[in-house]
Amino acid sequence: DVAGLGQGGGVGDGERDVQHLGERLRQQRLPAAGRAEQDDVGFLQLDLAGGGRADLDALIELYGHLRAENPSLDVFHRTTAGVMADDFSSHVILLGGIGWNKVAARFQRATSQVPIEQTPVDDLEGGDIFKVQVPDGPQSFYPEYEDLGDGKELIADVGYLARLRNPFQHSRTLTICNGIHSRGVFGAVRCLTDARVREANEKYLAERFPGGEFAILLRVPVVENQTLSPDLQDPSARLYEWAPNEDGVQ
Repeated sequence: DVAGLGQGGGVGDGERDVQHLGERLRQQRLPAAGRAEQDDVGFLQLDLAGGGRADLDALIELYGHLRAENPSLDVFHRTTAGVMADDFSSHVILLGGIGWNKVAARFQRATSQVPIEQTPVDDLEGGDIFKVQVPDGPQSFYPEYEDLGDGKELIADVGYLARLRNPFQHSRTLTICNGIHSRGVFGAVRCLTDARVREANEKYLAERFPGGEFAILLRVPVVENQTLSPDLQDPSARLYEWAPNEDGVQ
């Protein structure tokens, strides 16, 4: 699957084999250069939202992983100012800032089905919290801090990882790696790139979301300002889960 980001079912269109997130692109048949076919993998769009709001570490980690895993594929990074119309019909990864980013708003048809929204609040500086619409009413997810006496230290951020159909081309995918702070964005990326947890996380996604579309809010531990990769086998790492045609699960 184009992102090579995890296992858990891919998104197909009935005219091609369903791709699985755990399949690396180098293990799949790629089209010859210049061919525009139904099976054409196309190129991957990386969008660093908000002019650098997404942590640079996340961009470097993700870009390096994609290039290493997919040496035959053209991988592009675009800022919001550099996006072109044709980019929307590729495999797309949105990195950070989905709540207010103008490019992300173009994908509203896909993201609006997910009952997760990112919204600013008065009691948190430097980040927008996540809210989920559940039957009992909206539920809010905040980062965790520890009071050290001389100030608060971030000990856990909230990451957001989603895989959906690209509404501009249903044989392509839309992947979202986001967070409240930059540590959450980085954790969402490392959840599927860190070799220490990647295989187990891919297995969980494959079994939990066989249809390939999902959205998860993650607890991303932070130790001494270092981001730890979420382990999806640990229930405490999964704050909220969603898949089409089912209620969210906590």
